[in-house]
Amino acid sequence: MVDKEFEDFKRDDFETYEFTRFMRSADTEFYFIVGINNRDQFDEYWDGRSKEVLGYLVSYIDPERELLNYIYLIEDEKKNDEEIIKYTKQFASGIYAYTEHLELDFVIRKTDVYQKSISLGEEIDFVKRVVIYDLPEHVFTD
Repeated sequence: MVDKEFEDFKRDDFETYEFTRFMRSADTEFYFIVGINNRDQFDEYWDGRSKEVLGYLVSYIDPERELLNYIYLIEDEKKNDEEIIKYTKQFASGIYAYTEHLELDFVIRKTDVYQKSISLGEEIDFVKRVVIYDLPEHVFTD
């Protein structure tokens, strides 16, 4: 699913990372994991930073109130997966620092789902393609 334009654009190392929430429901949150280079190249008129989606973070609270965290990394053997995972775990720990979920466990998976844009109305289908069978179907009907 990775296209030629992505192959030309992608980088292997990043100065920093950001996490953009794409979807939120009562029991689920879905974030893009984004690598950033040239982080100081922006002002109120122009954004010259280079950004690349590296994967997805999904947090789900099951009916027993257990928090499940999934990190889906876009398949690329040249990326430093350990660094991406490290900063993603730090981000998730910060989100849940003030809740009853103090111990965070993560399931790490590889994915080949990459899309440059997501059209209005395709959000749920996109998330389903990423999580495949990890989340129950009722999550997508809420």
